[in-house]
Amino acid sequence: MAAPAKKNSYLAIWISVAVVAALVLVGALVVWMNNTAAAPGAAPEGPGIDSSTGAIAVGSGPDEVDVWFDFYCPHCQDFEDVYGPTLDELVT
Repeated sequence: MAAPAKKNSYLAIWISVAVVAALVLVGALVVWMNNTAAAPGAAPEGPGIDSSTGAIAVGSGPDEVDVWFDFYCPHCQDFEDVYGPTLDELVT
């Protein structure tokens, strides 16, 4: 019987070590980049931005909300449950 080649097993070990080292390096780089992120800047100022709500005004007409609703859609029902009272209050 032939003995297993030592050269092939050493090659596999070194390739495995190199792959693990590369993964550790990439992981450390990602963590470092996320920890050194800059703080968010100031909110934009301008004539079309309402600073109290953050809404962007387009045009000078009255505020308008269009609600598209499907009676068979469960997500539409969720929207109505959450935002319906607020929209009704804003209409009055």
